[in-house]
Amino acid sequence: MASRDLLKYVIEHSKSAIAILDKNLSYIYASSGYTRQYNIPDSDIRGSSHYDIFPDLPKKWKEVLARSLSGEVCSGDDDPFVRSDGSVLWTNWEIRPWFINNQEIGGIIIYSEVINEKREIVQALRESTESYSSIFSNIPDVCYRTDINGTIVELSPAIESVFGYERGYLLGKSILNLYWDESHRHVFLREILQKGETRNFISKMKDKSGNLKHISINSRLLYNSEGNPSHIDGIIRDITDNIMQEHESLMLHKAIEQSPVMVIITDARGDIEFVNPKFCELTGYNAEEVIGMNARQFSAFNNDNDIFDGIFKAVISGHEWRGEVQVCTKSGQRIWTNSIVAPVVNEAGEIVQFISFKEDISQLRKLNEAYKEAKEKAEESNKLKTAFLQNISHEIRTPLNAIMGFADLLKDDDLPETDRRKYADIIYNSGHGLLSMMSDIIHISKIESNSEKTDISKVNLRDLCNVMYSKFLPHSDTTGNKLHCNLTALEESDHLCTDSSKIQDVLANLLKNAFKFTSNGYIEFGLTTSDKHINFYVKDTGIGIPEEYHEKIFESFRQVNTSLNKGFDGSGLGLSISKAYVELLGGKIHVESAPGKGSTFSFSLPKC
Repeated sequence: MASRDLLKYVIEHSKSAIAILDKNLSYIYASSGYTRQYNIPDSDIRGSSHYDIFPDLPKKWKEVLARSLSGEVCSGDDDPFVRSDGSVLWTNWEIRPWFINNQEIGGIIIYSEVINEKREIVQALRESTESYSSIFSNIPDVCYRTDINGTIVELSPAIESVFGYERGYLLGKSILNLYWDESHRHVFLREILQKGETRNFISKMKDKSGNLKHISINSRLLYNSEGNPSHIDGIIRDITDNIMQEHESLMLHKAIEQSPVMVIITDARGDIEFVNPKFCELTGYNAEEVIGMNARQFSAFNNDNDIFDGIFKAVISGHEWRGEVQVCTKSGQRIWTNSIVAPVVNEAGEIVQFISFKEDISQLRKLNEAYKEAKEKAEESNKLKTAFLQNISHEIRTPLNAIMGFADLLKDDDLPETDRRKYADIIYNSGHGLLSMMSDIIHISKIESNSEKTDISKVNLRDLCNVMYSKFLPHSDTTGNKLHCNLTALEESDHLCTDSSKIQDVLANLLKNAFKFTSNGYIEFGLTTSDKHINFYVKDTGIGIPEEYHEKIFESFRQVNTSLNKGFDGSGLGLSISKAYVELLGGKIHVESAPGKGSTFSFSLPKC
């Protein structure tokens, strides 16, 4: 009994499915593995016919059964058993007869193993091996194996394209032959022995022609059965182009970082991706503030769609745009820039970015404007000086002609005394006018050469004004103008620390003009006071001055060139001398006037 149980145990746990049939092909015994492998629903099939269990048994199997019942041992490996539902059971099998008393065939024993799963594993392994073999052969990096001493055991075909060597030439040779510097190999070996692997170990090797190769190594240490390091598997990647590109990129980055012009890079929508330090320096923004902003947001033309759309239209069509535009700083200031905007395209020709270079030309524009203004002023000054020389020539000749003419008349011994006195007065007045004109020319030359000096002293303002009143009162009779000196705002003790002669010259020039351009009118001069200033003024009811000339009349050689002042003589230097004197003494002069409404000239000087 024990032997029977042991036999059943061995059969049940055999890797082969076993079935015993009698000579009528009825089942005497079937192992659980048999019913499981062939998906037989009833685990106890004893007494059942083999053809009932397998009604779809192909003809060839029936022939095999017949041969076995006749005493033949039949077998097959990797043999397909096609079922009625189309499924295939791949099997290894053997069928042999069993005998009664070693003479008569009692039936057959079927040993079988369904190997579908094994076939799938083998097929997957084969495909995997082919796949890895293909990868190994086609990977652009060099796969290698060396022993622990560096002798090359295996190499992938990429060795030829990367280093120029034939694979067979290097097998059995030392990998040291590839290193640019053998000390790098020792560093590599020390690292892999310490860590068991390397990741992106950067080194230098040389190709067959001796050219430098920058390489990156990923490797793993292998051990033998005793646990000792035996081999190194690794992948060598040629990163020479990457290193060169990184070097070029670094140089370009430094060039952009240190560029004296603003550099802005945007995406295809115009949203900013990068700005260089010069941009931040000139606009006051930091990079974090503007990244993500649209370029239109900080442009001075953000509300001028025509300009922005014109730029966008040009660059979106693949062309550069060049021109002068303004950029708004963080504080709202506007900077003029000479700008270039260009598209950046990818390999497919699609625009992916825009890059803009902007050079600050604000100072250049100011210089150009200043140059233009200076040129215009110089040209105007030349015209004024020409006009002045023509005018001064007339102004000099007129009194000289009078002096010479009337001096010649004085030679007549029969000239009546009254005429003699009259001619003498004319000569005196002409000489006095000529002297005054020459004095103005001398003063303006000193002013323009910055050699005019001041003589500061304590000045009694009431006395100064009374002197000026007495000096110009006689002009009232000759011009029909009434002259008034207003000192009501002046205290007896009011005085000024200034240059008395220059103040008198200024008042004299203003009063001369008042009398010159006023006829049968009213002229008033005087002063007012404030906490820190003494304010002088000269007011008349004369022809007045158009507003556009209020500033120009204080320029040298300038006269108001209108029909209002025709017929009035003068050098045009009096007001420019007066302005220079007032400013030299720390004050300012200005005018309020309109044609037909007279003029009021005033200037203020600081108190002592």
